Amino acid sequence: MLDQFKQHIKKIVPSGSKLLVAVSGGVDSIVLCELLKKAKIHFSIAHVNYELRGNQSEKDELFLDKYCLDNKIKFYLKRHNLSNQRKSIQEQARKIRYKFFDNLCKQNKYDYILTAHHIDDNIETLLINVYRGKKINVFSGIKEINDNIIRPMLIFSKDDIIKFASENKLKWREDMSNLENKYLRNKIRNILIPKIKSIDPSYRKNFLQLIEKSKIEKKNTNNYLFKIEKIFFETIDNGIIQTDKNKWNDLNSKSVEFILFRKYGFFKNSEIIKILRASTGKRIFSQSHEIISNRKKLLIKRFLIQFMRILKSIWVKIKIQ
Repeated sequence: MLDQFKQHIKKIVPSGSKLLVAVSGGVDSIVLCELLKKAKIHFSIAHVNYELRGNQSEKDELFLDKYCLDNKIKFYLKRHNLSNQRKSIQEQARKIRYKFFDNLCKQNKYDYILTAHHIDDNIETLLINVYRGKKINVFSGIKEINDNIIRPMLIFSKDDIIKFASENKLKWREDMSNLENKYLRNKIRNILIPKIKSIDPSYRKNFLQLIEKSKIEKKNTNNYLFKIEKIFFETIDNGIIQTDKNKWNDLNSKSVEFILFRKYGFFKNSEIIKILRASTGKRIFSQSHEIISNRKKLLIKRFLIQFMRILKSIWVKIKIQ
């Protein structure tokens, strides 16, 4: 496992990079730290104590503090009490965690954040996407490299990680809440996955093939969209984007070309088709843009452009008065 890790991390992490590792204290993140240590790669550790498990959360923090002290690793800690949070605890925790990591990167000039996500996490994410009816890149799973976040353990399974930890007599903290079926991910991990495994012990291989095929399809789609974007869209004055309605006439609601509208915040193809057929002056809105039907064209504008024009018109009126 160590040799495989050394070879793999050389491919995805530039030599000499300043690394920050997200560590919970569990076996996954501790094994990642040990692999980095054995590969002689320098890194620092960041941990968030959400104070959700009382004394156990405190013990996690103390465990990592000692681990970093014993191994002469720089340790960053953030405390944020989420014990009173009633809804979307996992999502809230994720936002707090990554904001903390991003701030550390900016303040201390870390190049990359490393996390310990592995094959089984990837499969769970895929199943969550299916369950929640995700329509975009359903089967592509977790990205190995996403901006400054790198996940070098995605080539290993949970079994690989446990085996390495046992062979190297590592110590880690067990989060007993992972055994509770309170969250969807835990239900998939503790109930669904064991049933899938009982039916097909080689299920990981099949899921990995599906993920790889999805990644290839996504890459091919992105390459195609990059080539055709300038054919469909044109930038005119003041950063306004326009597209000719006639160019969309031969497409149906499932045509891949409609993905081009997603960068402007429009995800419903039916909504786009409706505005393409609409009379002049009709508008639809996303969180960042609006589309206006203008004769044989569609105009796509940022809200900011419209806002600045309104301010300008108000200022002109004031000056006239």
